[in-house]
Amino acid sequence: MATGMECRSQAAQSDALQTIVESLRVLQTSVLLSRIMEQTSDSVILTDTKGVIQYVNPAFEATTGYCKDEALGKTPRILKSGLHDAEFYRQMWAQFAQGLPFKGMVINRKKTGKLYWSQQTITSLRDETGQLTHFISVSQDITELRQKQEQEFQLQLARDVQQRFYAAAPVLSGFDIGASAHPADETGGDYFDFIPMADGSLVIAVADAKGHGFSSALVMSLTRAYVRCFAGLQFELDEILAQVNRMLLKDLEHGHFVTLFLARLSPSHRTLSYASAGHIPSFILLDSGDVRCTLDSTGPPLGLFSNSKFSLPQAIRLHPGEIAVFLTDGVAESTTPDGRQFGAQRVLDQVRIHMHDSASNIADGIYHATRAFVQGDFQDDDITSVIIKADRFLGNPRTVEIPDTHSSIREKKKILIVDDDPHLRLALKIRLRANHYDTVQASDGNSAIVVAQKEQPDLIILDLGLPAGDGLAVLERFKESDTLSQIPVIIMTGRDPQFNEQKTLQAGATAFFRKPPDVSELLDVIRVALS
Repeated sequence: MATGMECRSQAAQSDALQTIVESLRVLQTSVLLSRIMEQTSDSVILTDTKGVIQYVNPAFEATTGYCKDEALGKTPRILKSGLHDAEFYRQMWAQFAQGLPFKGMVINRKKTGKLYWSQQTITSLRDETGQLTHFISVSQDITELRQKQEQEFQLQLARDVQQRFYAAAPVLSGFDIGASAHPADETGGDYFDFIPMADGSLVIAVADAKGHGFSSALVMSLTRAYVRCFAGLQFELDEILAQVNRMLLKDLEHGHFVTLFLARLSPSHRTLSYASAGHIPSFILLDSGDVRCTLDSTGPPLGLFSNSKFSLPQAIRLHPGEIAVFLTDGVAESTTPDGRQFGAQRVLDQVRIHMHDSASNIADGIYHATRAFVQGDFQDDDITSVIIKADRFLGNPRTVEIPDTHSSIREKKKILIVDDDPHLRLALKIRLRANHYDTVQASDGNSAIVVAQKEQPDLIILDLGLPAGDGLAVLERFKESDTLSQIPVIIMTGRDPQFNEQKTLQAGATAFFRKPPDVSELLDVIRVALS
């Protein structure tokens, strides 16, 4: 039998073995945690209670440009961008004082001076007695994600702007007028417009602002505004081109330009006059289908030369059954995968085959013919056409009637836009105001509460990733307020949409959109929410 001493010795050995096992387990855990910290793609900073950096991981070095030796002993102020105000930092420390982590979007500055967007979580660490010992920050560089979201949003906005400026075909006695415009997968700068004149004639504009995206859509809207302005002053077509050219010279970047075809259709004289600034040829076909004449350019593109001159050819009398065809270059230049272009001849053949159809059907048919020709391949330019048919059976000339596509008048509603990105706020403001909404803005959570209480908006569009006050927390404050709780709130975010959608809807949001939103769908939701 074992003696008492032997039993005590065995127990001591067992305790020692247990201690060694626990130590090894702790060591393994420590090594594993160290590997996680060293290998994670998120930047990690550990500071003491005074904010002095004691540890940074390799991802921090890669993101910020500061090596470990440069960061240790410093404070996170080395990353300070100067773009956040004192209130932002007061809110951050208020979170810590309540024992809560800070979560938000922070704009930091790299060692090179370059700004970057960071999704950041800062947590206070305490020992077993509850004493504060450290702060740990984990952040992710989301600059590329935000830039991508902004580009996609601006592209969607450009499409919406472009679609809004496609005027409805007018009703003009003695003529059948149709138009078709199909923006490219990347928005270009085509537009067409119909402008009724005081003498009963109709000015038709077909233009192509070279380039893609938001900038070309803005150029298109400027061009349209200038044309309408100078046409309203009763200028001749060549003088309209000269004046628009003068204005665009101030607006366009070097090397950018606009081609613009202007025609004036007189129902009383049944004549068509035109002037063209570098635009591709237009055509007038006889009732037999043969080309009666080609309407070539009468001057250079707009926005290139200050001394550009434009001529005004003699007006052309249109006879019953004749067809005028106005195009942009995206039609003829539609290209198959093996490099063949649709070309002007195929356009004219398409018109000849369908010349007894309505003008609208001819215009739509041109588009579908180009898409069939390229076998559904990527569309890299807008495809726009305007068709004018001189009726075989003449009516009495009368004033032009333009269908009113925005005739409904409603009381203006006020919408609060809460987003820290000024470009997105501007884009939303433009789109909302174009749809007859007033807007007010806030760039962070704190100012959102202040503005909402002051302005009492009818609806709020709220970003989740705000620099002062997490968007979800701001939503909860809205819903807790006696004066704001009934206001519909639409959430927009690019962060973890599946998780955040459920949380925000449970918190009382009316709708949830992932950035960049489909603006048409967003407008539909706004209309329903405000009805």
